[in-house]
Amino acid sequence: MSKRPRFDREAEEELLAAASWYDSQRPGLGVELLEAIDDAVARVAEAPTAFTPDENAPAQLGVRRCSLRRFPYSVVFVELADEIRIVALAHKRRRPDFWRGRL
Repeated sequence: MSKRPRFDREAEEELLAAASWYDSQRPGLGVELLEAIDDAVARVAEAPTAFTPDENAPAQLGVRRCSLRRFPYSVVFVELADEIRIVALAHKRRRPDFWRGRL
């Protein structure tokens, strides 16, 4: 049974900004990013413990990452009792750990 994913406000803003940027590079590419995010979030909701714990976050917080297959982003999340909390959409090369203050 999968848990309901919920994007934090900041993560949702990052998602929309990234999609907008990709769309400005090539029309339709932003939609492809959104589809990749949807796929990743569905995989996370189905099996959150299948993803690698974030080695730089305190272990007791249970922060994990799901890397996108095509785009240089990771979905950073925490599994809670009744939901999956999406903390950030983190670019792998640009300030990859900027979201730590949100925990």
